[in-house]
Parts: sequence; structure tokens; C-alpha cells
Amino acid sequence: MGGEVVEACCGCAGGDVFSWRDEGVAAEAVVLVKEQWWGEDFGAYLVLCLLKFALLSKSPLTEAVRCIQCSSKKESTKFQPKRTPQLDKSARTANTDNMNLKLFVSKSKKNVLFAEAGADVVDFLFSILTYPLGSIIRLLGKNSGFGCMDNLYKSVEHLGTGGYLKSEEHTKMLVCPKLAPFHSVDNQLLQIEESCLSAVVMDPRSPTGEVDTGKGYMKGPGTFMILNDLSVAPFSPVTSVALLYQMNITINDVVERVVAIGPDEALNLLNASLISKTVLSDVFNQKEPYPESAPFLSLLHDPSPPEFISLTCRSMSGGDDTPADRKVISLKLLVDKARNRVIFAESRHEFVDTLLSFLTLPIGSAVRLLGPDSTAIGSLTTMYNSVSSLESCLLRTDYCKDMLLNPRNATETQCSELKINVDPLEPVKFYDCHSCYPWLSTIKDRPCRCKRPLCRRVNVDQADKGAKDDCEGGGVFVKDGAFRFMITDDLQVMAGSTAACLSLFRKLGIDDGNKVEERTLEFGELEVMLHFCHTNAHHRGAVSVI
Repeated sequence: MGGEVVEACCGCAGGDVFSWRDEGVAAEAVVLVKEQWWGEDFGAYLVLCLLKFALLSKSPLTEAVRCIQCSSKKESTKFQPKRTPQLDKSARTANTDNMNLKLFVSKSKKNVLFAEAGADVVDFLFSILTYPLGSIIRLLGKNSGFGCMDNLYKSVEHLGTGGYLKSEEHTKMLVCPKLAPFHSVDNQLLQIEESCLSAVVMDPRSPTGEVDTGKGYMKGPGTFMILNDLSVAPFSPVTSVALLYQMNITINDVVERVVAIGPDEALNLLNASLISKTVLSDVFNQKEPYPESAPFLSLLHDPSPPEFISLTCRSMSGGDDTPADRKVISLKLLVDKARNRVIFAESRHEFVDTLLSFLTLPIGSAVRLLGPDSTAIGSLTTMYNSVSSLESCLLRTDYCKDMLLNPRNATETQCSELKINVDPLEPVKFYDCHSCYPWLSTIKDRPCRCKRPLCRRVNVDQADKGAKDDCEGGGVFVKDGAFRFMITDDLQVMAGSTAACLSLFRKLGIDDGNKVEERTLEFGELEVMLHFCHTNAHHRGAVSVI
């Protein structure tokens, strides 16, 4: 590598250009990243950047290319809950009972200070971490205001109608993604179907090895304190008094109020948890009329820096051939030189498959993957950290915490076939006891009903049968054909066509072909290794242009 200029990915604070010319430095970078970061799947880093901006930005392609930290660009709007009619009837569960939440409200400030709740309410809140993004968007009527994820969701519907997805079952995987097995709870207020296994498996949340699902994560009965930002902790009278003192609230200023949580309140809690830092006040103390439709997250973007075009890696005319064994996805970008923005990207099915897989990702996994950047996602980070801090004795089994912090993806069998998978997980392992098949467990050496240990590894098909029949060859969700796809800067995905190009140009007011430039963006393992080493050494990112 000595003397050779190596491409690196876009950085986190745009504008600088760097090149690695020192073979020793590059080799050191490889070792550093292998030992401390993404393991073998370095190519997932830029896909992770794209996931972040898909959730938080209105122009994720441009932002992902520049990889600008979204936290300095973010400004959240006041939460405005949805009216009840926007809750689809299919979102309601047939047999549910309302849960009670005791609110402690400041009369002078007119906001919720904190709440007391039982294990059932905490189960519901924590279960939000297991909801797939696509199901959240469906429940919120495709108007979640969640970055550009609404556009991605609507694109799936259009692609399915146009026959570009592999089957109707694959379309359902994306627009109605299921909960992974054993991730539903009792009194499921919002209807998200749970996927089923082809064998009888003990619920890892059950201390007694029951096979029935829907028992929840928390060990009840018990009382918990829930703060405005959805921080959750065991109730303590001393802590509650100390909290009032810390807030400079007098005892006479506090009033108690009991509210019932049904499907409508659950929907508003879900919505607010995505975009608000004061969830309880916004949901239960709202006085203004609810809008019929409103954006719930707006991000203010500064004009793109003039260096943006030089940051899109390399022009179409240059560059060496990509070795066949490298995990690389290539995008053709059409860039508006005057506005320094991506107009659209052109790709084959591999990149579209990766984009669409975001809809199957549990929101808790997104919080974990984004790390510090997840603080922009409402109050989910504080709730996620509350789960991490809970004592194991408060949970039904030792495995409940891991199920919430690392929720499984119901379509992980399909996602394992992606060229770059943003959240590669170890396959679930199943065990039997030699004599009691089909009784299985995901926990090795767990006592069987016959008292013998479940220790023999067995294979269980976890893929949905309707989709499995079509999984041979081709893409993962999208058909592998000779066609190309267009991805606009706000993540509308469509089949490429001249008519679509002209329509987009007219919409953006572009009438001069000289104002646009074609670029090719390639990202893979080596680019990510060098980028990560550089950003850690210099606290900024960059791209090398050949």
C-alpha cells in the first residue's frame, strides 16, 4: 500500500480531505479497528450512518455522504399527540384491559413531575423497544415524522404493487413486520403480531419453563417510578421526596391524578417516546387541540458546505476495479452542484434490500446501534438505559434484560443474506434433552419437564414458510433483475425511469444538465477501517478523492 492513495469514507464533520500514504499507519488502523470496533463487518458502518440519518434527517443520502453529526443540526418541535381516528382499527387488540397510571402534577407549572405505575405499565413501556420500525410507522398511520422512514415505508407499498418485491409475503415482512418469538406481553395494547416457531419452545422469560408467550418481563407485583423522560426505577418514598426537592416543588403544589391507559393513550405514548423528552407531560397534560396531521420531528439544515461535491469519493471515470471478495456496495449519485445536494442515487437491488431492512429492525436495536446519537430519538435512550440499570431481581428471569437490550429481529434469517447487514446477530440456538422432543429451549442446560438438562443442539427453521419458498437466489426482499432503482434524498425508492428522472428534476427546479454531476460512492471494509482510525485520532472525518 506504500505510496498509494487509499479512499476513505466521509467523516462526521465535513470538509477535510485526507489520504493515507503511510503503509504502517494503514496497517495500524486495520489492527485497531479489528480489535476494538466492528469485528469483521466494517462495511456496516456507513449503512449505520444511513440508518441514523434515515431516522433523524429529511435528506439522509446527503447527510450520510457527508456523515455530519446530526446532533448539532437537530431541533425538535413540541409534541402534538394524534387524534384517536388516526389509530387504525387493526391496531387495537381485541381483549385488553386498561392499565392505571398515577401522575404527580405540579399545579403551578402544569406539568407532570413523575408517575407511579405497576409492572404491567412498565412491561408495556419496555416492550416498545422490541417494536419493529415498520410496525411503529404502520401504527402511527404512516405519518410518524420519524426522519424519512415514512417515505421508505410508503415506497415498499409502491414497489410491492409494481411487482418489484419477491412476493406478497416479503411485502408483509416490511409493512407489517412481526415481533420476534417471545417478545409480546400480556394485555398487548397495540396490535403487533408475534412470529411463530415451527417447534414447541419454552419461553425464556418464564421461570418455570412455560411455552405460552405474552407473560411480560417484569416480576410483579411491584411499584415503579417513571420520570417525564421515561426513566424507570423501583419506587422509593425517599427518592420521590428528594426528587421534589431537587425540582424546587413544594408539597402543597403537588396534586395526584390517576389516568387509565388504553389503546389510544398507548398510541400517544408510543408516538411521544420517539420524539419528546417530556413524554408524560406531553401526553397527559396537553391542552391545545390535537392536529389532524402534523410533523413530529423537524430538522433544520444549514446549506451544504462547498466541499461537499469533492467529498463524494471518486468520479465515475476513475478508480480501480473492486476485488470480487470485498463486501462493497456501489452507488451512482447524481449531485446538484449549485445546491451541493444529492438529487438521487441509482443502485441495484443490494442497496435497496439493505435500506428496506431498516423497517424490520426493532427500535431498541436502533438505539443500541446508534449509541450516543440515539439521544436524538425522543426518550427511548433514557428508557433503554433504565433497562440496563435494572437489578436482575426485578425481572422474571436473567434473560429478560438481554431480550430488551438486544431484541431479536423476526426476519433475521432473511437479513442474514444481506450484502451488508447493519445488525448481524448470532443465530438463536435451540436445545433438547434427547428424550422429550419437541420440547426445546433457547437456554442450554435448562431443566426439561422430565428434569433432564436440555443440552443437545438441534436445528429449528425460523423463517416464515411463505417467504422461505421464494428465498432461493436473487435478492433478499427485492427481485434481482436487470432494472435499476432510484433513491431520492428523502428515501423515496422507485424503479428507475426517464419519466421519474424528469419529474424529479422539474420538482427540484433543475433545468440545466450542466448543473449536475455524476459520482460513484463505494463503501466497504477498508474504507471504514481507515475512517474510524482517522476520526478517533483527529476527532473529524474526511474523504480521499482519487
